[in-house]
Amino acid sequence: MGIAENILFQSLCLTAFGTLLCSLLLYLRRGYGDRSRRLLGWCFAFCGVVVALRAWMGSAGCPVSGEVLLPTDLDSGLLTLFVFFLYPIEVIHPGWLDARRTAVIALPWIAFSLLWVFTPFRPLASFSEMTMYAGEFNVWIRLVFLAMFVPLCFVLLYIPRNYRKSSADNRWISLYTVGTQGIAVLYLLSMLTGDTLVNAVHIAYCMGFCLVVTYQELFLRMRVPAEEELPQTMPATVQMPEIPLCPTEHSSEPNPLWDALLRLMDEEEPWRNPDLSLETLAARLASNRTTLARLIRQHGYENYRHFISRRRIGEFLKALRADPRISIQDTFFRVGFRSKITALRYFRRETGTTPSDWLRRLSKRG
Repeated sequence: MGIAENILFQSLCLTAFGTLLCSLLLYLRRGYGDRSRRLLGWCFAFCGVVVALRAWMGSAGCPVSGEVLLPTDLDSGLLTLFVFFLYPIEVIHPGWLDARRTAVIALPWIAFSLLWVFTPFRPLASFSEMTMYAGEFNVWIRLVFLAMFVPLCFVLLYIPRNYRKSSADNRWISLYTVGTQGIAVLYLLSMLTGDTLVNAVHIAYCMGFCLVVTYQELFLRMRVPAEEELPQTMPATVQMPEIPLCPTEHSSEPNPLWDALLRLMDEEEPWRNPDLSLETLAARLASNRTTLARLIRQHGYENYRHFISRRRIGEFLKALRADPRISIQDTFFRVGFRSKITALRYFRRETGTTPSDWLRRLSKRG
């Protein structure tokens, strides 16, 4: 076994162990999340088994094929891509995946599998040989399916989403899309070159991606809370001061734009939308980004994010005072946060403590 083959074998072993471990962790904590967590666990279990089989074949003396556009690899790649997208789609739009939509998403893999059964494929030993026979149906049709990998990774941007029922924001969707783009590009290079080292880099990247997504799922992402109304009234026995607004929020000097901003914040509560941006807010007020940002700073806030986080944390504390028994994570979700770390960071910044400590102080004063 040469150096390149040895690197690939080690990558396969580590990736099989890493993905199966991620699947086990997700399975053990399946009760702490929504259906998307179970889908992710199944996805990693599938990938771990596939990679483990490749590692086992390598240890059994089966040489790694140096062919390009190998039909077995192309078929398994399409299947893996399909499985990989079940989890983020469920995160973006819980319950949207049904049998019909799942079949549509799996259509590229189904089509190629049928084609593979009924069409003889010419073995291609190198990239130059592929270009030589590129005019043959069995060659160019494989190139067509391979070319699908990169655009298919953008499918997440077109899944319908309502922020009130989705635990993904635009940033999460963009990062997941970029991550899968990396997988698609490396896979494309591996299929076109048949190079063992490129294949090893692709396998290692996939393992890193799985570890990052598992960490995000277990420790950062918030699940969609059950449908229920938050209590709006505060018990008369509880006396806890609200988080103060900036001292200059209600200025004595009249400013139509500032008054319109406060009115919009109070009446329509756009800060509950995790994707609310300064540009969107400025457009709602018939203003521009620079003017609105300067106005926010003039009224005592560091920046736009400081202004929005004050609103969210203030509403969060209001909900906890109304009912200290409600879920902290669910309440964070409802006020516009989609990451546990981000929510806790802003809470500590505004209150100087953690939600648990704040609730203990609340119970002592009640």
